[in-house]
Amino acid sequence: GAHYCSHILIPLEQLCTMEEVDVRRQAVASIERIADTVPESQIALNFHPLLRRLARNEWFTSRVAACALIPVLYPRLSKQLQSECQVLLAELSKDPTPMVRRAAMENLPAVIKGVDAKTLALKVFPIFLDLSADDQDSVRRLAINSCIALASPETAGADASMRAEIIRCVQKLHADVSWRIRWSVANSFVQLAQSLGAEKLRTHLLGMYCSLLEDSEDEVRASAALQVTKVSSMLTTEEIVGEVFPRIKALSNDENEHVRGALATVVMSVSPFIGRELTIEHLLPVFLKMLKDVNPDVQLNIISSLEDVNKVVGVSLLAKSLLPAIVELAEDKKWRVRLAIIEQIPILGKQLGKKFFDHRVGDLFHDWLNDGFYQIREATAANLGTLGTYFGASWCQEFVLPMLVTLQSNHCYLQRMTCLTAYQLLCGKEVGVDPVESGILRDIVALTSDSVANVRFKAVKTLKALAPLIPQKTRSERILPVLRRLKTDSD
Repeated sequence: GAHYCSHILIPLEQLCTMEEVDVRRQAVASIERIADTVPESQIALNFHPLLRRLARNEWFTSRVAACALIPVLYPRLSKQLQSECQVLLAELSKDPTPMVRRAAMENLPAVIKGVDAKTLALKVFPIFLDLSADDQDSVRRLAINSCIALASPETAGADASMRAEIIRCVQKLHADVSWRIRWSVANSFVQLAQSLGAEKLRTHLLGMYCSLLEDSEDEVRASAALQVTKVSSMLTTEEIVGEVFPRIKALSNDENEHVRGALATVVMSVSPFIGRELTIEHLLPVFLKMLKDVNPDVQLNIISSLEDVNKVVGVSLLAKSLLPAIVELAEDKKWRVRLAIIEQIPILGKQLGKKFFDHRVGDLFHDWLNDGFYQIREATAANLGTLGTYFGASWCQEFVLPMLVTLQSNHCYLQRMTCLTAYQLLCGKEVGVDPVESGILRDIVALTSDSVANVRFKAVKTLKALAPLIPQKTRSERILPVLRRLKTDSD
């Protein structure tokens, strides 16, 4: 029970002094869980003395643990004990050991959210200012999280003067000599902008963001590029076109492939915020350029945004401008690029319709079904089934089945197995091709006599999957004899 919690705290206090980080964290987490189950009187009687001992212990590991316990215990202490906690926090923020100051800064956002307006202004905010100017970059790197907490509308007492000081602090951080600190600003930029509001973003933060997009370090540019969609959602069209787009175009030509790859994952998601015409004018050239990037990861990332482009640009322009590039990539030497294109084919098929699809893309299916990579063949077979749900059983019989019949007689047994995969998908409930009338059953039965045992085995599995779709009489006449014959198969 709660009266015996002091006995449990003794070993936990010892564990809080351990050098192993995970052990200390687990000890602090255990103390926090115990604190949640006891009344305030026990907090004052047992937990606060524990905090005091840890905060003033000669071992820095204990003081690191004390930093993590302050935001946990502070809300449940009396005013007098809260004042003592503030003194302890101030002492820890000036600790000679950098790891302790880093722990104080790491836990400062939680403290900020738990204090009243007066305490924030007089006690906590000065601690933040001191730590944000610390000579150790490992401490300054965490300052952006406190900036976000201070700027949050939910934080009590964050007045206009304090917000102005926060912006000045962010300006220093984003121009810091340490690239890790600039990266932390870039990585948390969206949360910062949301806390300060769209007006502050436009008047004070937009210039910083553009500077981060042009940073000398690759990691900073990549992190800033990943934020471009959410930042753009808070800007006007004019600001996006005038400030963000020039940097996007520059990043699309960045010498670092990771920067280009990061941009490729998000750049086309900006299109809904600027409309069709500006997308065609500014983003479409970037999209087409990145489709032909020399790095396959960049190509894969930009291909994954194809649906975003189609929603804004529309089918006609998609067919005119993008499809030639996509068809070219569908024959790329890198199998992962081909696979990424294949995975986007159902989106194209659904949007462009079967007539246009047959004419421009359909010819590629034969090559994909005969591809040397298993993943390509299986993805193509799966896409035939998906497209069948869009275009109907008649399209499958007219376009797909002749191609599969040719594949069935291929000299390579792997292609014949791919053919069986496609047969099973086409006859599923979603597509609805009749296995008897279409001749698929006949072809599967023929493959049960294949010279390769793997093909015969897969043919039997396909028959099993399709059996519920075949009339009882037909099963008895055409499938059961095959199964009886295969019971004595040599393999």
